[in-house]
Amino acid sequence: MLFAFSGGAFLEAHLGMTGSLHRCEVDCEEGKHDHLAIRSSESTLVFRDPRKFGKLALHFADEGDLPQWWNELPPEPHAKGFTRERFGPLLARRQGSVLKALLLHQDLFPGVGNWMADEILWRARIRPDRRLGSLSKGELDALFQETRWVCREAVRIIGTDYTDPPDSWLFKHRWKDGGICPVSQKNLQRDTVGGRTTCWSPAVQL
Repeated sequence: MLFAFSGGAFLEAHLGMTGSLHRCEVDCEEGKHDHLAIRSSESTLVFRDPRKFGKLALHFADEGDLPQWWNELPPEPHAKGFTRERFGPLLARRQGSVLKALLLHQDLFPGVGNWMADEILWRARIRPDRRLGSLSKGELDALFQETRWVCREAVRIIGTDYTDPPDSWLFKHRWKDGGICPVSQKNLQRDTVGGRTTCWSPAVQL
């Protein structure tokens, strides 16, 4: 997440699995897991990270100038700059990559976390342990479209107030014991893929 402040200050936040930014009242008290509080005359921005997986970088630049790293950041999957034309060349050198691990590569898919990668692959009907080079053109198109859709809807539904998405999403079933796929009504499976715990539906993901 990126924030710009008056006076040429820029804050870059890389949130870990439990890291989050919160806006609260000006005089709010800092909690045990609050590592940074930026106070203004109207509110306070608090960085909270119980497991310390996140990190912050504060940069100062001349008024109106952007830090170099800001200009070099890749577009988020739900942004206009994340196009099919950009998507193809970036992946051309990664044909041997396992899809689950690839989707978690923040230089390519900024903001995509573990559950989002599972959701994307489930909606694209592609196994998480497939390698990029094995995908057909139709599967590549589905991967691109579902990446954009899941990221956009996650921002719209979850990003406002942490509301859970509807039951039609894998999100609501992925960690339940005996979880059932909302599409096939058959059992979901959990594996470690690309070093990360992964939930998928063998009945629909090929």
